[in-house]
Amino acid sequence: VREASVPVSAGGTATVLISSSKDAVVVKMNGVPAPPAGKVYQMWLIPKDGSAPVSQGLMDEAALSKPAVVKGIASAAALGITVEPVGGSATPTFPTVAAAPLGA
Repeated sequence: VREASVPVSAGGTATVLISSSKDAVVVKMNGVPAPPAGKVYQMWLIPKDGSAPVSQGLMDEAALSKPAVVKGIASAAALGITVEPVGGSATPTFPTVAAAPLGA
């Protein structure tokens, strides 16, 4: 298991625990403020092949205190986090508020 912490632009950090053998990553938000009213954080896997990012779920204020598990990371270069409208978006709204490389 590898661990990486990256800053979140709104404040705090996102820590990722990367397990290649389990093909998964655990995301823990530390000191990250709640998203703005009417918004959520959305996690994305950024594919190595340059294809479109794939949504991995939403994090509202309540979800920030719990670790999130993202599976199927083998083909991903990075995990990105964006701020999106409640309900999420089909494609990420840039810029990302945090991005963690998943490669070795």
